[in-house]
Amino acid sequence: MAFTTTAPKPTVTEVDGEFNASRSLRDLLARSFGFDSKPVNSRVFWFIWLGVFMLFLLQAPGREVFDTKLDLVINPTGLLTSLWHLWDGQRYQGTLQDQYIGYAWPMGPFFALGHAMNLPMWMVQRMWMAGVFAVAFWGMLRLLETLVVWQPGTRIVCSLAFSLWPTFTMLIG
Repeated sequence: MAFTTTAPKPTVTEVDGEFNASRSLRDLLARSFGFDSKPVNSRVFWFIWLGVFMLFLLQAPGREVFDTKLDLVINPTGLLTSLWHLWDGQRYQGTLQDQYIGYAWPMGPFFALGHAMNLPMWMVQRMWMAGVFAVAFWGMLRLLETLVVWQPGTRIVCSLAFSLWPTFTMLIG
């Protein structure tokens, strides 16, 4: 990786009294510091996601992993119906207390849908973990690309570490 000592000068033109740079700030920073500003191909994302999803499925197949709310895996619709007595309409224009808001949305409906489709709950749990991984990985990857941080390979490694950390925390304890 070679660093240049001087930044390339963008061409600036005046149109209707406003100055417009011919190169974006992202490209300027990328060229100045020698970073690659090209986004990672979406095929790479799907390949990594599929690999991680397969690893999730192979980890103790047929068994649920520890979760803080066992009702979510055993009886998701029962959990959803029992949550509403906890509704507090006096605060924040209405809210559920503590972590129950996450069980009410989006986890509860996701697990209830899997339960209604008669999918094994251990598989629904792995699908949920793969969905959380996908959102975290894609979001971190796009953030690093937007900030023009590092090379594409390093962005992928950092995004993997960021997105897999909650899973490691949950599985390791």
